[in-house]
Amino acid sequence: MARFSRLVTITISPFEGYRALAEEVGAMPSREARARIVFGVLRLLFVIGAFVSFTSTGRLSPLEVLLAAGSYSWMPLVQALGVAAGARMARADTKLETLLALYFDGHGVWFAALLAIVSALLFSTNSLSALAYVAPIAVLVALVWGIVTTFALFRRGAGLPRGRAVVATSAFYLVAMGCVVGYYIAQGQLLPILPFAGGPK
Repeated sequence: MARFSRLVTITISPFEGYRALAEEVGAMPSREARARIVFGVLRLLFVIGAFVSFTSTGRLSPLEVLLAAGSYSWMPLVQALGVAAGARMARADTKLETLLALYFDGHGVWFAALLAIVSALLFSTNSLSALAYVAPIAVLVALVWGIVTTFALFRRGAGLPRGRAVVATSAFYLVAMGCVVGYYIAQGQLLPILPFAGGPK
């Protein structure tokens, strides 16, 4: 239960939450910090898998969860690369495993957004209409608050000055989003939907 309360704490109060958790995680043995990273990664992949399962089949299918989690297993790696890039660019002294353990406790707002989207699909009498209303708001809120949470990670979790925390946050998104966009370009899934280079007009 404490693991889930960390999600809530970071989501509601990222600056104070990361300040407190940084002391806790920083004092952990390396083995415990790595175990916390593994739990955070598995939790993230399970939530993604459950989201795909609910939105594609309308139910929680173990096979769909496993397949979707496997398909998106690259995502935690991309995020870890972003955290490492941010820490390096900002010259953070905090150990990378500490930052990663903290980072993977900061996905609460995205989990809430995915839950809102699934709820709109499953419980609304007009699911498509509800989705068109709920999804953009949920994603926008998660995106904005996710940036705040990432900044709080570097500002309080890593103890960086404001300017270097901005640099770290910018580097994180440049690397993480760059990898995601590059992945979909490499898969041939992005360029065909853009309004140029033969895409839709």
